[in-house]
Amino acid sequence: MIHIILAILKIVGILLAVLLGLVLLILLTVLFLPLRYRICAEKHGELKKSTANVSVSWLFGILKVKAGYRNGQISFVPQIFGKKIDFAKKNTGQTEDSSEEAENNETKNCETEKTEDVSEEKKPLPVLEEKTKPDPEPSPKTETQENKASKSETQDGEMSELQAEDAAEPEKRHRFFNIIEKVRMQIEKIRNRILTAKEQAKKTIRSITKSKETLKRYLDFLRSDLSREVYQILKNHLFYLLRHIRPHKIKGYVHYGFGDPALTGEFTGILYLILPAKCEELDLEPDFEDQVCEGEVLALGHIRICHLALTGAKIFFDKKLKIYWKRFRRLRRA
Repeated sequence: MIHIILAILKIVGILLAVLLGLVLLILLTVLFLPLRYRICAEKHGELKKSTANVSVSWLFGILKVKAGYRNGQISFVPQIFGKKIDFAKKNTGQTEDSSEEAENNETKNCETEKTEDVSEEKKPLPVLEEKTKPDPEPSPKTETQENKASKSETQDGEMSELQAEDAAEPEKRHRFFNIIEKVRMQIEKIRNRILTAKEQAKKTIRSITKSKETLKRYLDFLRSDLSREVYQILKNHLFYLLRHIRPHKIKGYVHYGFGDPALTGEFTGILYLILPAKCEELDLEPDFEDQVCEGEVLALGHIRICHLALTGAKIFFDKKLKIYWKRFRRLRRA
């Protein structure tokens, strides 16, 4: 019985050791196996006529991604074992099926509409019967009534003229009071607008003062000793990453200029700091007078994820950076 238990435990231990070995192998390959990149760019004249190609490979070229820019169009092609993966074919097949279904539905709808139109045309129209009515003949009684009505209308007209003359005077007074009321309302509107403008001006002044105070707080925070130490730490981490990420081989030439001699000189200094010392085959041609950007460049390099993970861990566990972040959050809440 003990031998059986020991054999089972032995098998379980072997399986666990194999699984741990696989996990370690995967972690080591992800961390230390580099991502190799190749950049090739060419520009002469306009930006639309320029070309650029970028390829990134991993696992000795088993996984590869290619991206390019040519004639104003961008291309993106992933590859596995040297075979292209086209996502466009699946999408086009689905769109063709959907378009065929839509065409069939349209033809069915057209046929049903035609049948409905034919059935409506075949329906008989209803016949309207015209009823003739005899015109009423005028009677002598109605003529006498009309004469009486005309006489009463003339009398009413004379009375209405007298009443209109009597009512004209209060109407004039009413109009005069309406004009005065309108003038008063306009004056009140102007007064309210002036008051609102004053309140808005006060609010803007308060907001400007608050913004000035907040800006002063941020500037004091950025000029503090702690912020300087944090900037130095981040600068060191950035240069560490650039040393391991920058290309180890560069060929070609670059003719550039910003139209400003000072800006062009600063940019050349930054390039000489970033570029490796081995890039002797790259010719930099700064132009201190005109604004120019043209050339041909071929760059080769690699990136290891272990360097990115190491810098991220250092930044995350740094005590000064944690204190700096807490103070910054307090400043935002205040």
